Amino acid sequence: MSSVRVNADYEMELFGQSRAPAIVNQSLEFLAFFLTEKPVFTKKVYSPEYLDYVESISGHRPQAVSAGEFENYWGALKNLELERWWNSKITTTEFVINQGWCHQTFILKDLSDVQEVKWERDYLLKDPFGMSGQRFRILYQYMGLKDKMILIENALKNGPIIMEPFLDRKFDFSQYVFPTEQRISYENIVDKNFQYKGSLFNDLALPNYKSFSFFNLIHEREWEIFEHQVQEIVNFFSKYKNELGYSIDSFIFEEDDILKIRPLSEVNYRRTMGRIAYELALRYGEIHNWSMLTLVKNNPKINLRKKLESYLENNHLILLSPGDTRFEIILLLAEDKSEGKKLMTTINELLSNC
Repeated sequence: MSSVRVNADYEMELFGQSRAPAIVNQSLEFLAFFLTEKPVFTKKVYSPEYLDYVESISGHRPQAVSAGEFENYWGALKNLELERWWNSKITTTEFVINQGWCHQTFILKDLSDVQEVKWERDYLLKDPFGMSGQRFRILYQYMGLKDKMILIENALKNGPIIMEPFLDRKFDFSQYVFPTEQRISYENIVDKNFQYKGSLFNDLALPNYKSFSFFNLIHEREWEIFEHQVQEIVNFFSKYKNELGYSIDSFIFEEDDILKIRPLSEVNYRRTMGRIAYELALRYGEIHNWSMLTLVKNNPKINLRKKLESYLENNHLILLSPGDTRFEIILLLAEDKSEGKKLMTTINELLSNC
């Protein structure tokens, strides 16, 4: 049986950048222990106690191997040219521009491309090839034009960049399109630095955008337009066979006191944390219809397992991480949305000092 390598640094390898430090993959690779019976290819040594714990949850003895053949688990790295097309933010940005969904979004290849930019707002500079949230820069309206040009010129040294309105984001969410054409929707928790912190499912039986906690805050017509736009996105990417599954990332922003939808932030043609959250919830949720995967910054001074002991025992949560990685990753489970909100509040209070 070949092993799987959880290549969480997929984008860096795909776009020819230097490989990430081992800690990046090791911060997520243990998730595969809970979702596949294949050995996990890694240089990390896991304690017998942790492997015992995984076995008690998953029902199978996890294996970690450091030699032999493996297949990539996060992103395929097989057809590099096609995978770059899928994952490049240039692809999605060109699509947004061509659809006329935002007239203030630009692809900059040199300084002359800023001639049509109207500077009466804040803008966000994005690396087209980086992992989510990496190498983003904000051009604030109050900055002088000379300072903005210096930032743009420096960014252009690494190749083309994307410039789009820096919007007042309120809620992040994604849809995942499986190779089977099944589509699920989920809320994402993203911090102020655009870093992923978790995914939330209010209704695992019907995981669509109508179950979002903020669904009723947005006008019905906005959702109707969005649904049409998503179909346009799916149609566009259907020009190539979907062999891996991909996420369509979107967000809600506030403008002129109105909540609006940005239909397409980026596409990730690979496994995502949202998909992992969904698969974990289906596998270990049993009668639970609400689930949340959350990341907590590791604090070596706090015994998280001890702190959460009573919740671990009553099957309301699963502590997935081994305790010595950058983040602790926790799966919360509840019968429904109401119980889930109570559980989330309790755990937040319990971990407030973590």
